[in-house]
Amino acid sequence: MPQARNCAVILEPDHEERGHTVIVPTLPAVVTEGDTLEEALANAQGAIRPCLEYLAEQGIDIPESNIGARLEHVGVPIAS
Repeated sequence: MPQARNCAVILEPDHEERGHTVIVPTLPAVVTEGDTLEEALANAQGAIRPCLEYLAEQGIDIPESNIGARLEHVGVPIAS
């Protein structure tokens, strides 16, 4: 049975389109989207798999996801 791998993803709601954009921090080439949260996550799985397979075929170390990462908002003052 193939080995499963957990990948942390960032889901950004698209307020105009009502969908979600998915970003994979450890695999910057992987960006996808979906009309629903479920579709966005399924599309992410479908996009991550070939990227991981390619890296493995090329002998490139597959980066570890930081599953325990937190998302924080930081206020940055901007001079006007």
